[in-house]
Amino acid sequence: MAIGQGFVCSLAIDEMVIFGLTESDINWEDCNHIVLSPNLYRVQGISEKQLVFRHHLIAEANIEEGRAIGRVIKRPSTFNGIKCYIDRLGKICKAND
Repeated sequence: MAIGQGFVCSLAIDEMVIFGLTESDINWEDCNHIVLSPNLYRVQGISEKQLVFRHHLIAEANIEEGRAIGRVIKRPSTFNGIKCYIDRLGKICKAND
């Protein structure tokens, strides 16, 4: 690992990530699903050069005018999401890794 780089979190396909919010914006004890839903994405693909995410409500990648709706592509070096998971009761919880 190069100097200045460190472990952020592990990611696998179908895991959940929140973009656009910071830790201080989220009350993990009493999550507001209305606030979190627009920022909740599922890992769709992983490669050495890019991470592909899709919005959790988008079932398939519809492409309009050359752009996929509900899709976010990031480089591993620019990943700034918060890894989370959905428990058995549907509550959004922070992942512990």
